Amino acid sequence: MLNTEDLLAESLKWYEKRFSIKDLKNASEIVTPFVNHLNDRISLFVEISDKDEIRLSDDGITLNELELSGVDMSVPTRQRILKDIMKNYDLQINDNILFTVAQNQTQFAQKKYNLIQGILSVCDILFTSKNYVTGIFNEEVLEYLFDNEFGGTPSPKLIGDSGLTHQLDYSLGATKKRPHTLIKFLNQPNFTEVAAQKFISDDLKKKMETQKVSVKYVIIGNDQKNHIPEKSLIAAKDMGIDLVPWSDKSSLLSLK
Repeated sequence: MLNTEDLLAESLKWYEKRFSIKDLKNASEIVTPFVNHLNDRISLFVEISDKDEIRLSDDGITLNELELSGVDMSVPTRQRILKDIMKNYDLQINDNILFTVAQNQTQFAQKKYNLIQGILSVCDILFTSKNYVTGIFNEEVLEYLFDNEFGGTPSPKLIGDSGLTHQLDYSLGATKKRPHTLIKFLNQPNFTEVAAQKFISDDLKKKMETQKVSVKYVIIGNDQKNHIPEKSLIAAKDMGIDLVPWSDKSSLLSLK
């Protein structure tokens, strides 16, 4: 009989098989299974110093490709978004290069994970609508949750069973009538973005669920300009994740 631990182990094997390494002159390139806004696989570049300090970067690819796609990163709103992403994932920028530093091997997994999530968040800047000059999708959702007195915690950082820290957008504590509800906002709820939440959901559920408290993982997907793809809805259902369209306010209110 299969159990959750077997499924999580199989999921980790799937991800591991899709990472590859290329040796370069002064660094190594890790090609990940995650894709950017161009549907290209995201690469990380690893440099190890004489003191075994590990520098991971995107080699400037992310911001350069956004600018080639016509995104003006000098716009104050986008600069603020970029600054917030860097802060949330403990990343730095130098000459358009996104990077982070692991002081030792123990920190490497978390730093690698942070950089990947940061790159995905930066790529999402491409889809910020010009109509939202005072903010972005996340801010609109947070304002709605506040106005409707959800009473949760914005931007929680939670440690999963793997030991990795996951940055979510909102958390509602458990009550007798409600499971511990973890919420992620996705401005572009395409299949890749939704599927990437499986590891996070499984990792946190395995760590946080108890006999008395169940954990519910919810994605609020932006459907203001485009319908959420059917493929994304099917994937979320298969993964045990609730994918709620932003337009479906009755379903959002039922999370309280």
